[in-house]
Amino acid sequence: QLKEIRVNYFDQAKDSSFTIEFQDQSHFTLKNTAGTEIPYDMGKMRQYLIYFQNISYESLITAKSSRLLDSLNRSTPFASIDVLTRDQKTSTYRFFRKAYTGEVNPELGVKFPYDPDRLFLNYDNNKEWALIQYFVFGKLLITSGYFQPPASVKK
Repeated sequence: QLKEIRVNYFDQAKDSSFTIEFQDQSHFTLKNTAGTEIPYDMGKMRQYLIYFQNISYESLITAKSSRLLDSLNRSTPFASIDVLTRDQKTSTYRFFRKAYTGEVNPELGVKFPYDPDRLFLNYDNNKEWALIQYFVFGKLLITSGYFQPPASVKK
């Protein structure tokens, strides 16, 4: 039922973003932001698409704190994933970094600019907000370099 998945990064190099077009269930096209086809490893492509099957948020925050939601609505996402179905319906998922609160002692003295475990998700036509984990969604937020075929080894 999927026609296309677009992953866009707003704070990284343009070549990080990519689009996957579905010809059928076993034939795909990977493109960069300029629309140029990129070679890919089929095993990595299949694994990435499998990651979309079992994802869920940690908690829904839409009705919890109007102050937090006001702040989030004024902020800028660092990434988005657009999913287009064959019946031309698009769902957009926008990702926002969560401030690091310092509640947990940073390992080895590292101070994180953002929470290393959680982030915010906006979806359903900007109506819903959720707290999500990098552990679950981080595997979807990869760059186009993930798909590169393995380098050939000379013997």
